[in-house]
Amino acid sequence: MKITNSIKMTALSAIVSTLIVGCGGGSDDTSTVVIPPNSTPTVVNSVLTGTFVDVPVQGLAYKTLSQSGFTDAKGKFNYLAGEEIEFMLGDLSLGKGSADALVTPYTISDDNDTATNIALLLQNFDSDRTNNTLLDLSKLRDYNFTANDFNLSATTATIKAKIDTLFADNDFASYRDASNNSVIDATTVKSNMDAFITSNSIVYDKKFTQAYLGSHVFYSRVDGTPDLFETRFIDGKVQAVGGNNIVQTTYELKDGKLIQLYIGNGIRFKISYVITSISGTSITVLATVIESTGLTAETAVGSIKSEIIYTNKVAAKNAAKALFVQSGFSQSYLNNTVFYKSTTQYPQYINKYIDGKIYFAGDEGTQGWNTTFGTASSSTYSLNNGVINATFSTGENVTSKIIEVTDTYVKVLSKLVGSTLQREEIWYTSKAAAELE
Repeated sequence: MKITNSIKMTALSAIVSTLIVGCGGGSDDTSTVVIPPNSTPTVVNSVLTGTFVDVPVQGLAYKTLSQSGFTDAKGKFNYLAGEEIEFMLGDLSLGKGSADALVTPYTISDDNDTATNIALLLQNFDSDRTNNTLLDLSKLRDYNFTANDFNLSATTATIKAKIDTLFADNDFASYRDASNNSVIDATTVKSNMDAFITSNSIVYDKKFTQAYLGSHVFYSRVDGTPDLFETRFIDGKVQAVGGNNIVQTTYELKDGKLIQLYIGNGIRFKISYVITSISGTSITVLATVIESTGLTAETAVGSIKSEIIYTNKVAAKNAAKALFVQSGFSQSYLNNTVFYKSTTQYPQYINKYIDGKIYFAGDEGTQGWNTTFGTASSSTYSLNNGVINATFSTGENVTSKIIEVTDTYVKVLSKLVGSTLQREEIWYTSKAAAELE
């Protein structure tokens, strides 16, 4: 996440490793209220959508003061902000709790044993155990559990024994998975439930947790390069490593937001990150500056930026390379890169571009790749929208534009200014790779 060109705030990676800021809220879906012209506006709560998760559960009845129905094939239900919600399996109340974007057996239970008892029912009564992404209880919408004296405050052993009894009853066979009549024990269902909630709750409620931060490495682009920052959040400390930078800051979690503090070099700023969306390879965050000292107007308190932070290294690397090709060379990249080149005239030479001057190893590259850089040559360059415009001591003026980048080279299209001559060139950034060619 970038707040300024000089200070990189990349969610979980950069001089200010950061993450997000967004309007959180509790839902992916809202209804729209239209107020007729010339009428008195009335404040109406939008209908929000939440998800019931052990893994998502289909077929549970739910009821709030204003909404009712059954959870759908994605485990979703409707509610208004501030309402209490009750869930039912058949005629058995599973419990009540505050309606929110994410509801689990824990949030509608008074203790962990009751939550485990709920999970025992949900996972054992799933009508299709081959589907690991959904628990389908639709067949039990009208089932009479009270006739079987189910009491969720009983011990987990008691609940399992009652499930054993039902599974042994041929009349119950049509309600369960016909291909699997084994009863899942309490330890296993709790482990299954905890693992899914820990790994996936952020998808539903878009709130940061330490479990999520601690189990992921976050990737973002090092400004002006195809390289990545790798950022980790552990025990209140952030470490972002990328390019030639190691950045350490601190963080805290508050109401599902990630709050990150950076202090150094006369600068202090604090940023609040909120998740706005999540995919399998990245999260999108809004970063809001909530404290700022010594920075530019762009990073004044209240400034907001949106950025994609990757949780998949391959996807992050591909995105960084694509953006580098699009934006072209930057001086920060040139300052830290040595290019190994080969031409007909000079089969092996290396050079670098620093502060408008082109440096060559040896005498214009005639001494090969194993020489050291001398003083700057009389050749000069400038950068124009990511394109190198070089003026050589021979008087030739050549532009070089990036057209491809890999981990070991950049491919450029070089054109001789004032003529139609042009060619593609490979500029290796790895000596080992260059020596293989």
